[in-house]
Amino acid sequence: MSIRSSRNGRTVRLAPKGAIVLGDGSGSLTREMARALEDGATRVLVDLAGVTFLDAAGIGELVACRALADRAGARFKLCGAAGKARQLLRITGLDRKLMREPRPLSLARLSFRVA
Repeated sequence: MSIRSSRNGRTVRLAPKGAIVLGDGSGSLTREMARALEDGATRVLVDLAGVTFLDAAGIGELVACRALADRAGARFKLCGAAGKARQLLRITGLDRKLMREPRPLSLARLSFRVA
């Protein structure tokens, strides 16, 4: 997986490409998110248009990114998910949790559905 990062003021757009899976760059999206927040980002958009597949580790990484943003007081939004990645987000119910603007303490109520 590769990640393209762009910045416009305090908004950072992270665009991973490829599969977000265990072992293939595991943690790299979380590290990019942490770096953006350390550099003063107050809004982070993670664009999944280039992501072809997610596994459980990839889902965990997206949740970890959201948690980092919440702790830093930054706004987090996930967009562009399609195909298998969108399907997995929908099956787990995380499409509703991660693909909308955050509410305070939203991760405290985060739950998963198992199909």
